[in-house]
Amino acid sequence: MNTEIAVRAILAEGCFKSWLPARIREAGELAEGESFRDLYSCSAPYKALAEIRAVGYLLACGCKVIPQSTQGPDVKLRLREEEVAVEISAVRMNAEEAEALYEFHNRRPDLCDELAVHPAGAPKPGELGVDNLAHKFVNKAQEENDQLPKDRPALMWLDLQFEDWWGLSPDEAWPLYVLGNGRFRTGGIWLAFYGRLGTPLLDWESIEEGLPPIARGIVHASLRYPGYFQSGEARASAVVILWPDCTLIFENPWAANPLPQPILERLLHLRRFDWPRSWLRPFWKELLEALADLQLQVCSALDEIAGVAQFARLSW
Repeated sequence: MNTEIAVRAILAEGCFKSWLPARIREAGELAEGESFRDLYSCSAPYKALAEIRAVGYLLACGCKVIPQSTQGPDVKLRLREEEVAVEISAVRMNAEEAEALYEFHNRRPDLCDELAVHPAGAPKPGELGVDNLAHKFVNKAQEENDQLPKDRPALMWLDLQFEDWWGLSPDEAWPLYVLGNGRFRTGGIWLAFYGRLGTPLLDWESIEEGLPPIARGIVHASLRYPGYFQSGEARASAVVILWPDCTLIFENPWAANPLPQPILERLLHLRRFDWPRSWLRPFWKELLEALADLQLQVCSALDEIAGVAQFARLSW
């Protein structure tokens, strides 16, 4: 449905007569040697569908979208005198997980009791699943970072509207949330962008019962890398992350080139925009004050994670 609505928005614009058919062809093509079995790891269809949805979503916000044919960002977003570069990407599972998904669909009898699909990759011995998820998105953001300009505002657009990610809850965008039976988990996607080096990791942890990570064989119980925005190298002014039923905006509070106010306000009109899970500056304030407020919110969330982790581990 989201793809169809995006296509209709593009058709209504009337100036994408060659761009849209080309993307639709790419969305239905497999590269030489590829088959349905590894469709989930094919880059061209994923990329084409992500671009169609991105352009349709942005046009529906009332912005002018200009496709780019040169190396670098995929499109330019323009509103009055303001302009933002946009790099569009589809986040894909790795080859091993694509194979697991294929086997899951085909229900091989000898594997039915063993199948488990991890879109971000299965955690290695000594790792928590939340660590693996955060690492997947940090790597993806760093990979796309090179496509963004250093000297002007830029938007990174990450599309998760593929079957790979249907099992990933948007709750992973919270810094900290509670699962069943009062057990805490740090949000892997939030950590991927705002986490500090050494931020404690919580994954199904209870403050009343359970074993500490080291007793469960967990060697890495904290982040071994900074989140994308905390790295000091992030070029993105903000990141848009899309599920089928949820669109989030994570703004970079340390951006050298913050999003222009008019464009930020238009992005609030994105299809299925989720205000509670998004992290934005209070745009009704002056820019520097608003960015400082967002920085404080991030620091407060990190302190909360550290406090809960310390309390839980002392109770053990």
